[in-house]
Amino acid sequence: MAVLATGTASASVSPATKHLISQTITNDARGTAGIAATTCTANLTTPVRAGASEVASDYSVTCDQEVTGIAGFVAIFRGNESAPLGNTVDQFNFGTMGGGEQIKRPCASGLLYAAMRAVVIFKTGEPKMIDRTFFTPAARIAC
Repeated sequence: MAVLATGTASASVSPATKHLISQTITNDARGTAGIAATTCTANLTTPVRAGASEVASDYSVTCDQEVTGIAGFVAIFRGNESAPLGNTVDQFNFGTMGGGEQIKRPCASGLLYAAMRAVVIFKTGEPKMIDRTFFTPAARIAC
């Protein structure tokens, strides 16, 4: 069973939503404690103005143990629009321990929020893969 916890943390651009992606501890055939669970932390900041002509959001996924892979995509959306700003998303592949980047788009006025889909494939434990989508709170941006 996957465990997902949500809270807030601070980041370099703006307040971040922090999400924990973790496994349950796997028991061996005798029912005794076996492999320790892996916990990954996904951070995504609410979009902010980045200079005179852009908006940006920081994102990262890191794990406390080596995993097989961490990948996904991130985008910035306006209001209830179904297409992301620039009609594009940024894909990421953070390897086996994780990493972080920043998505930037041309400035757009309105209520903006960021969305990130993260897929973690674990080496051990259960489940073997966790696929989650996260959203930030909306922020009013004026360009």
